[in-house]
Amino acid sequence: PQHLTSKSIDLCEACRSLKPEQAGFITHDKAAQIRYVSGQYPVMPQLYSLVRQACVRSLSGEVCQGREGPIIFGDNYQGYVFSHTFFLGDRQARGLKRWYSIIVLMMDKVFLINSWSFLVKNCQFLIHDLQRKSKQIYDSEPPDGRQVPDKLESSPGVTSTSIEQFLRGRRGPKQSFRSITSLTGESNLFRQLHSYFSLLLKYGGSRLVERQLEGPPLVKTTLSQGGG
Repeated sequence: PQHLTSKSIDLCEACRSLKPEQAGFITHDKAAQIRYVSGQYPVMPQLYSLVRQACVRSLSGEVCQGREGPIIFGDNYQGYVFSHTFFLGDRQARGLKRWYSIIVLMMDKVFLINSWSFLVKNCQFLIHDLQRKSKQIYDSEPPDGRQVPDKLESSPGVTSTSIEQFLRGRRGPKQSFRSITSLTGESNLFRQLHSYFSLLLKYGGSRLVERQLEGPPLVKTTLSQGGG
């Protein structure tokens, strides 16, 4: 894929999917005359709110039993979403886990439902690979990798910490939340994800083709015409 460039945007490490000097990646499918574009934000502004809402819902209320796994939700106005939630181990995170979701957003509910098996199979393949790499990093870190806050002044028998002190104690001084590239040890992870999702869209879109069927009218149509 080719690189796109843009101005730097001030984002924390965990929120950024690309380097500051990059706007994204682009892949040309010359045979199909299609371009697959990956960026920090949707290229089309009208999609921003739809994607943002789908992301928030996929990590909050719209989860399957046990939280980890695939689910479909949505409506005719905000679109329909396939979401597969999963976690990666992180010794600096609350609960030692960092939650993520892979989502596919489209307006065609029937097409999305018919793509369920295809999406589940390919998303789980990717998720297992990410979890395998993450486990290697997780196991290589000391079990007591999280730093303990320094002793603070307080009343006898009472310990008080501010939110800033609490977060600084968990992650260390001037240390932000860890990115998925840090958790997996893959510096070029988003380039790899772009290539994988481009193929997923290419083959997922070519699986089902609409055809106009010709034949005798349906029974309901025949009875309706006869009654008229």
